[in-house]
Amino acid sequence: MPITRSGRRTWRALEESRVQGRGLVRIASFGASASTHILPALVATVTRSRPMLRVEISESADKPSLQALRDGLADFAIAVEHDAPDLEMIPVARDRLVALVRHGEPLAKRATLDAATLSGCDFILTKGGSEPLVRAWFARTRHEPSVRHNIQQITSILAMVRAGMGVSVIAEMAVPETHAGVAVIPLTAEQPRVICLARRQGSFGSYAAELLWKTALETSKAEL
Repeated sequence: MPITRSGRRTWRALEESRVQGRGLVRIASFGASASTHILPALVATVTRSRPMLRVEISESADKPSLQALRDGLADFAIAVEHDAPDLEMIPVARDRLVALVRHGEPLAKRATLDAATLSGCDFILTKGGSEPLVRAWFARTRHEPSVRHNIQQITSILAMVRAGMGVSVIAEMAVPETHAGVAVIPLTAEQPRVICLARRQGSFGSYAAELLWKTALETSKAEL
């Protein structure tokens, strides 16, 4: 039985999907760390070899990103590594917490800062994905931050530190390249975090999604 014109079009579309990776992959990103430092390189790597693959990124807080993944609204989510039986995760980057202090303050001259020192300062607490890590870092030495402000946006935190309204601790990857007037200081002891590409356990939603996952897996093995 001869193949119809419609059948040939369907066959060509399937072949393009298999060979060239044609398709849309949706990634839920939790914010500046992922959207600035992780996803551009990953997307560039996969689309360089599969130019017909398209990636759509939506940015929100970490919990809504993971919920979008679980609800099937995204193929993948960028998430801080944690135990989640329904998810599979590939480490794609390592990060750490750092302190933010206004230039000109005595603390800005320190090589490192510890929880005991920072607990004595007015504190600007991030309400982003790093908040649990920040609280855990203080708790490890049985200290608590003296929280005066609870802020979601990194730009707002920097502006408040610059204005002398307090100090803060955030993920180093979230710090913009330009942060005039604010010193970025490592912590003692360090509080690392592993950032992962997460997917639901089971089969992939598309061949394009499978290609991106394989690329992330190869990159992880090469770099981490």
